[in-house]
Amino acid sequence: MNDRYQQSDHKNRWTDADVEAHWDKVASIYVAENNKVKAAHDQRFVESMQHLQLEQAKRVINVTSRDAEADDFIHRFKPDAEVINAEISAGLMAEAAKIRPHIIQRKIETYSSLPFEDQYFDRVLSLETLEHAADPLAFLQELHRISTSDARLVLSCPPATSEIPYQLFTALFG
Repeated sequence: MNDRYQQSDHKNRWTDADVEAHWDKVASIYVAENNKVKAAHDQRFVESMQHLQLEQAKRVINVTSRDAEADDFIHRFKPDAEVINAEISAGLMAEAAKIRPHIIQRKIETYSSLPFEDQYFDRVLSLETLEHAADPLAFLQELHRISTSDARLVLSCPPATSEIPYQLFTALFG
């Protein structure tokens, strides 16, 4: 840990287990709800493919993969890429397996200790995950650890304004 940061400076009030419980709770409706806004939802994948530069990719990790839809986009651009879909939610992994039984999935227990070799992936995709991690700095350090020295990382976070509808939805529907 960098000495510039206090241990508590960058941690959130929830745990990664809380995040897992949240995604497990909504796993059964995740795909159907996102399909209602598919064009907007898939925009993240379309944009990401442009920045991943998959032509030379060998090993790609998709953290957090949710229903592993990004796998479809990655293989469209690079059919022979090894893609590991890493997910914290067993519920979402089950949904992904129903839709995409051919994919490679790996369960993660925490974002601050990813179960992968050092310097293994030359492409790292992490869409709307950083804001969920209990310890975002530790998560970023893990992404760095599992990336090769010439890896390309595409990471996105939702805009701050998305929190308002999310908080309203959560207050109304849990």
